[in-house]
Amino acid sequence: MSKKSNPTLIGAFVIGAVSLLVIAVLLFGGSELLVDKERAVAYFPGSVKGLRTGANVAFRGVRIGYVRDIQIQTDVNTLESQIQVEMELLSGALVFTEKGRVLGKAQQTQQAKDLSIQEIVDAGLRAKLDVESFVTGQLFVDLDFHPETPPLYRTENPPFTEIPTISSEYIQEVVNRVQRFLADIQESVDIEEIAKDVSSILNGIDELANSPDIRESLAGLNRIINDRDTQ
Repeated sequence: MSKKSNPTLIGAFVIGAVSLLVIAVLLFGGSELLVDKERAVAYFPGSVKGLRTGANVAFRGVRIGYVRDIQIQTDVNTLESQIQVEMELLSGALVFTEKGRVLGKAQQTQQAKDLSIQEIVDAGLRAKLDVESFVTGQLFVDLDFHPETPPLYRTENPPFTEIPTISSEYIQEVVNRVQRFLADIQESVDIEEIAKDVSSILNGIDELANSPDIRESLAGLNRIINDRDTQ
């Protein structure tokens, strides 16, 4: 007869497991759960290859949020496409100062005036893509002030405040260099001739490996090595 389980013991075990799970989430990656967040969107007309959901959103290298969602939007009339990148920003990550004196955070200044993302955008905040890892090719959204660039809004009714985007000269320069490198290789190297040479070499290796003379030589060498006098 099986022993009857103790409901109190089972309940205590379940409560303990849930408590440990909550503590683990808060300690190992859940530190932002209790932080106020605000959403914004940015629209990129070109390729965003390397950008993933969960990628960092940074201001001069300091992480202030992450990419929440990536969506392709195509105009039904012109068939032009753009990539909508929805971002989750940590409110209060940007602190405003005046002559070294802290005025307040992005949400509340000492004058009790709410400083919205739109006001920060009006001050020159722009978004662009940058490389986070050359090994993996992963990108991140880089935010910075560029008041010299006029805001270019790419949609009329964004779901959240739109942060205008600017082109990344660094990424474009890398792409241009790769394209020039490949073009130089194409012009200076005869790919078809190299393919023929490689094919000829492989055929020669195959003929050599299957040559009867080689097989006989290996068999003779094997007999010599295993001969009693040789041993």
